[in-house]
Amino acid sequence: RWSDAARTYGALAAVRPGDASVRLRHGVSLLWAGAAREAVDPLTAAVEQKLLQALDAAQAEVVELLASLVRFETDNPPGGNEAPAQRWIADRMEKLGMEVDLFDPLPGRPNAVGVSRGAGGGRSVILNGHVDVAEIRQRAQWQHDPFKPVIEGRTMYGRGTSDMKSALAAY
Repeated sequence: RWSDAARTYGALAAVRPGDASVRLRHGVSLLWAGAAREAVDPLTAAVEQKLLQALDAAQAEVVELLASLVRFETDNPPGGNEAPAQRWIADRMEKLGMEVDLFDPLPGRPNAVGVSRGAGGGRSVILNGHVDVAEIRQRAQWQHDPFKPVIEGRTMYGRGTSDMKSALAAY
């Protein structure tokens, strides 16, 4: 959940300002890669543990956020269909208390930018993503509608689930 992640990051940044973002990024890369890794120092292990606990606690909400994002038909090409998804994201960021700017760098193709100001004076973190997904080719070849998320076991099927929409939900 964005708010939990922000609170978790804020708590971690207080441990060692300026260093937590690198360690947090390291922890996230471990989550995505799922690969064996070298031994880490106790601070990194503690940061990783807090991050994993926050993710476990927010799992159901993150899955629902991802399902909501998948439902937006944002295939590109044709493009120009991102506005409803961007407005939805802007609304979520506003509910989290962020300063939000929704603007069109290209006509009909808005970007949503949210700023959550910290209080610690440390380094900033930018979480960047996109809502458009690759065009749907050979739609008949899909077992499920690419914009209707389906969960089978622990796997969600839908356009964007293994690309940026999953990262946006995790932010």
